[in-house]
This record gives sequence, C-alpha cells and structure tokens, in this order.
Amino acid sequence: FTQATAAGSCKLQHDVLQAEVANLQSQLPDFVAKLGEPYLARQVLDGQKLRNGSCSVGPWRLKVDIDVKKGPYKKEHRLILEVPNSYPKEPPLVRFGSKLRSAYFFS
Repeated sequence: FTQATAAGSCKLQHDVLQAEVANLQSQLPDFVAKLGEPYLARQVLDGQKLRNGSCSVGPWRLKVDIDVKKGPYKKEHRLILEVPNSYPKEPPLVRFGSKLRSAYFFS
C-alpha cells in the first residue's frame, strides 16, 4: 500500500462522498435545516488513543442540522456523520452534537 495508492483511494472516497452530498443538497429533505460540506477529521479516537486524522486513514466528517417541528424535542439538532475510510462499504457513525433532554436520558 503506497502513499500514491493511499492518496488515490482517499480522493476516490472523497469524490464519492462529495457527489452524494451534492445530490442530497439538490433535493434536501424537509427535516434537514442545514447540510455542511465533508471535511477531514483533525483528530480521531482510535480505541483509547487520540490520533491525528489523515487522508490515507480518514475519517471524513459531515455536519447535518435537522429541524424537529413536532413533539418534545422540537428544535434544531446537530448530527455529525463520521464517514470511515472504507465508505461506502461501511456505513458512517452518527453522533449527536447537540444535547437531548429527556426524563429517559441520564448523563
């Protein structure tokens, strides 16, 4: 696995992700308030160690703001999709960037 192969793989992954985001932006669902651009993660938690993200190992991140119009969670919530370097073979990890308050959640 050479550096040139890693760079080509990274570009391919980014191109696929970029095309999918552009397609989604052209027909944004009603519940999506804002869709960001994919960016390379600066730091990644790898097991118990924090490492710097790089193009050859990823991951990419994408911020999505969803607008909940009904129910007890009525407000905008931020989701952060962490797209692994094996995408699209592996799905992205989804994290909530905003706090959810509920009697069912304990911190």
